[in-house]
Amino acid sequence: MPIRNWFKAMRLVLSISNRVLYILPALISAMIIGMWPFIGRSSTNIIKYLPVFMAIMIIVMYQVVSYMKTNQLKTLYLRQNWIAYLLFLMYIGGSFFSMLVFGRQITFLSQGMVMFGFFYGFLFGTGLGLEKVKGVIIPLVFLTSVPILIGVAIQDWGHGIPHHEFIYLCIPICLYPYFKKFNLKSFLFSFIGILIIMYISGKNTTYIICLISLLFALFMRSYLRDYRSLIKILFRVAIIAIPIAMGLFSIWYELYFSGQISTGNLDFRLFLYADAILKFLESPLYGSFFTDSPTHNMADYFGRFLQEKYLYLPTHSDILDLFAHGGLLAGGLFIAMIVKLFRNFFALIVSESIEHRAFHMLLMLTVMNILIIISINPIFNMPINGVLCWFFIGLLSSMNYQLRRQL
Repeated sequence: MPIRNWFKAMRLVLSISNRVLYILPALISAMIIGMWPFIGRSSTNIIKYLPVFMAIMIIVMYQVVSYMKTNQLKTLYLRQNWIAYLLFLMYIGGSFFSMLVFGRQITFLSQGMVMFGFFYGFLFGTGLGLEKVKGVIIPLVFLTSVPILIGVAIQDWGHGIPHHEFIYLCIPICLYPYFKKFNLKSFLFSFIGILIIMYISGKNTTYIICLISLLFALFMRSYLRDYRSLIKILFRVAIIAIPIAMGLFSIWYELYFSGQISTGNLDFRLFLYADAILKFLESPLYGSFFTDSPTHNMADYFGRFLQEKYLYLPTHSDILDLFAHGGLLAGGLFIAMIVKLFRNFFALIVSESIEHRAFHMLLMLTVMNILIIISINPIFNMPINGVLCWFFIGLLSSMNYQLRRQL
């Protein structure tokens, strides 16, 4: 076959399978994540990093398709996502420098690799368009949430498991009916679902996320009714939220002090957080530029009887890691990215169509939950969860970008 005809055939195949290429990695990754509570401890590095590899694959294929069609490479929305690219380069550059110059085996390479989830999420959103993305993501999140909840319940009913961080994915889908129709029936349905998740998880983080999610849902109901009057919004939210918050706090208080839920290892976490803050103060501007190790020597905390596998542990806060090892430069880039997401969301939500609002709020709430999770857990150290977090941040960024273009 002549080379010209081969290129034509490739263009045809790639154009037909273009949307399949966007959806397939998300589908396979959702299946792996859904089964993670069952296979997590015994899975190999190949399975752990499979969503990362698939995100890289879709980005490469995106460039191949673009070149086949136009003989030009795409810029991968560099202007829209320049903050993410800079943060990604800091992670990757510092990690390779650490490996090649200092010979370190434990670096920030994993934290950098999971950022491919952001770029895949952005391409996923812009490649499929708003309607198709909603039609794919809602079923995927629901089908992923069911095995996660079952797995958490089976492995340790009421006490949570090491992979409880995936619970944040289940809570926004519970509130989706309320986002679609703000009425009492939808609220009660969503509220019951959240109570079930709280009981199954039995983790302090889950209680915090559930409370924040309910407050967000009530706030959005009032915000969309009268977004110009902040005092009215806060008053309406307070009337309903205060009794709910007091009730949830009473439940948590009883369970916590009766030993039915985890203590969260507060002393252990405070030791790690204090160590990270001291690292930040040593070089507040740019830290070590991610050239040092993301782990802490725990000998001073646990003593000389410490088992070797617990000698070096991560910070248990991805946000603190950003500031401790990347300084104000890396931390500022991340904060700027999040501020941009929030600003665009609240500017767009009041004017967009009703059919897009519910999905937009679901994505925003998912990102808010992610911010809570990564503030008190080392999520970016876990490739399968880290790439998922960045995927939703990229997807929300993509939706904001598309809605702004429609104005």
